[in-house]
Amino acid sequence: MYRLQSAERHRSLSQWIKSFAVMMAVIFAGFSSLAFAQTQEEVDGTLTEEAPVLPSLSTNYPDDSFEAYIDGVVDEAMTQGHAAGLTLSVVRGDAIRVLKGYGYVDVENQVSVDPSVHTFRIGSVGKTFTYILAMQLVEEGKLDLEADVNTYLTEFKIPETYETPVKIKDLMSHRSGFDVVLNNLFVETPEDFMSLEAWLRDNIPARVRPPGKVTNYDNYGVALLGYITQEVSGKLYEDLLNEKILQPLKMTKSTAKQKLNEGDERNMSAEIAADTATPYFWRNGNFVSTPFELVPASPAGAMSSTAADMARYMLANLNDLSLEGVRLLSPEGAVNIRERLYPGRPGADFAHGFRNGKFEGFQTYEHSGATQASFTMMILIPELDIGVYASTNGTDGSQVQAQVVNRILKKMIGSDAAPRPERLDLEDASPYVGDYIGTRRSFKNAMKIASLGGGTATVSETDRGTLRLSAGGQASEYERIGEHVFQKIESDDVIAFEVDDSGTATRFHVPYGHMAMERVPADVNANGFFLIAGLAFLLSMTQIISAWKRRSDPKAPKNKWSLSLSILLLVAACLVILTLAFVGLTLTQMDDLGNRFIFEWPISNLIILNWIVFFLVGATVLVVLGLYPTMAKSKFSIWRKIHYVLFAVILVLLVLKLNDWNLLGFKY
Repeated sequence: MYRLQSAERHRSLSQWIKSFAVMMAVIFAGFSSLAFAQTQEEVDGTLTEEAPVLPSLSTNYPDDSFEAYIDGVVDEAMTQGHAAGLTLSVVRGDAIRVLKGYGYVDVENQVSVDPSVHTFRIGSVGKTFTYILAMQLVEEGKLDLEADVNTYLTEFKIPETYETPVKIKDLMSHRSGFDVVLNNLFVETPEDFMSLEAWLRDNIPARVRPPGKVTNYDNYGVALLGYITQEVSGKLYEDLLNEKILQPLKMTKSTAKQKLNEGDERNMSAEIAADTATPYFWRNGNFVSTPFELVPASPAGAMSSTAADMARYMLANLNDLSLEGVRLLSPEGAVNIRERLYPGRPGADFAHGFRNGKFEGFQTYEHSGATQASFTMMILIPELDIGVYASTNGTDGSQVQAQVVNRILKKMIGSDAAPRPERLDLEDASPYVGDYIGTRRSFKNAMKIASLGGGTATVSETDRGTLRLSAGGQASEYERIGEHVFQKIESDDVIAFEVDDSGTATRFHVPYGHMAMERVPADVNANGFFLIAGLAFLLSMTQIISAWKRRSDPKAPKNKWSLSLSILLLVAACLVILTLAFVGLTLTQMDDLGNRFIFEWPISNLIILNWIVFFLVGATVLVVLGLYPTMAKSKFSIWRKIHYVLFAVILVLLVLKLNDWNLLGFKY
């Protein structure tokens, strides 16, 4: 559900914490690859490509050798990625071609995966059901894509921060402009579980950019969309989903309900609960089970399904949202849902909720998903009438499901991949060169501190007339294929830059399409923070060392002002040291917690840090107020007075920097 993003397809939660802004499909965006979106007017130039020639698919498909190939691919990926179990379905045309299970849903009892019986958590792939549900209500006249979301909200309202309201279509395209929400994204027990309305009402995010401008993967926005479908229909979201999509498609083993207390209307049936795969983490060479993961934001990633049910879902999507005489949307609606709500930018972006990208040159209609332990990938290629789905119930974080899906599709398409766009000369790389940071980061929350631990990407020029994109310890090379548009060498990944009036790039939209990377602004410039922090540390240490030396110096000034100011300086210096120490300890704890991080927010070291900063602000105010008595009443030497002034200045700068990073106050 929470995807933190790189130039690769997905990234685990712990990696996302290390580079919060750069890495992420999500968690619920799966391995959360980098991406963003923009409007037609924001793109200078478009891509010109030859129309792909439809291939006949692999000549061996779908005989026994194809299935043997899949077995080998899955075995290799599961072994390398330490997957507990994997469930898989492949469809083409109007039929399920492959339906198989691998590994175990219960490692301890050696219960093998049955793709028709065992449900896996599909994370953000469940968002696609929410989008279809919303479009059904649009066709019924109950929702308007252009309407202000507040039109449908009665118990709470979204703040009117900008002149332009957040619209229904902004929720469907991840362009709400909301800040990141972490609070209670997952909870551990049914007793901690809350209603969808309560979660949304208690966690209304700040609006950090105008809606409709930039694609930024947004769990809150999709959960809000699901809540609105609940409001306008008068039915519980989970029940509405079952009534309007799951039952009509005969997806009898699928549900958005979860393992809650008996009597709770959101509690899944005993039959489905008995067949849910146990989620696992791979730790210290062993599979460690974890309880069923509870997601209050149900429309954004709580769904469970089998590979067999998901095969039926893929068949319906490939057949204009109809299956066996049942139609989910009108023929026109089925076509429209694949169109982008904000068209115009080359590269991947979101259509009506589904990710719209390319694979081997062909347009895809897809989504990835992840909970803490379970990872899922579904890719549909309507032009070829094929779809592949895979889900795991635990890996070491290496995104086994994405590797399996990608390799199966490559095999099916074979040598008939569409030709790459023609490479164009890059006459001047300077407009693009520089450091960038992901827009999928916290702006108003203390979680912003995660960006201190990394999360930037660097664009540089190579001597081959290409751009090098370096992020997360990896580097990729991109060649120019359009105006401000670059494609990764030997890949479908495309990044599209936005430029200002001077021709300088301000941001680029990354390959997965769910966020952008923008020029590093001053308030998240880690170098600036570390410079001020370093100076504050040095001046604090000199204060402490000087106080130690003066403790028995008979020549040290003895009047009350000198003594009081000396004590104040010593306290302030100690608070600076503690503040910087707990900044480091907070980042370390965030990394060490890994998947536990989301359950323990706000983490203990951060809370302690906030209290220390609170006292540091008080000490800073007193130090500034002490400037006058220092100069007029103390017995300090001229050099010590200069040192006092410098320390006061650096304290103020440090406090301002801490405020930039949302560490002033308790902003959770």
